[in-house]
Amino acid sequence: MKATVSPRFNASWHAEAAGVSSPPVVIQVGPRVTLALSHTQSGARLTEVFSGAVAPAHAGERVFVQRSTANGWRAVASGRLDRRSHYRIRWLMPYRSATYKLRVLLPAHGDHADGVSPTGYVRVRVG
Repeated sequence: MKATVSPRFNASWHAEAAGVSSPPVVIQVGPRVTLALSHTQSGARLTEVFSGAVAPAHAGERVFVQRSTANGWRAVASGRLDRRSHYRIRWLMPYRSATYKLRVLLPAHGDHADGVSPTGYVRVRVG
């Protein structure tokens, strides 16, 4: 026998058959986080603009823009989800040539695991 479940929130599931019960299995569910990148420039300074949404809705929750480093992911900016669960966060980029690997994270909380956006890349050339 086979059963498939698609929970919308973190859940603990077990199976029962002929009076026998399986040990519980915890299924972690992460929200869907989208990511769009754009930028503005003022003089020589570049500001990257991160925008997107979280589903299911988590209005008021804080999301973090993270950059990949040799020691893992590090937060460089943050913002809150609006009433429609959308975000728009600006990051004043360091003034140096580099390629940044970036993502947006909604940290785990009571009903969901971490929600992580697809990874985005930004290449900056100075000079």
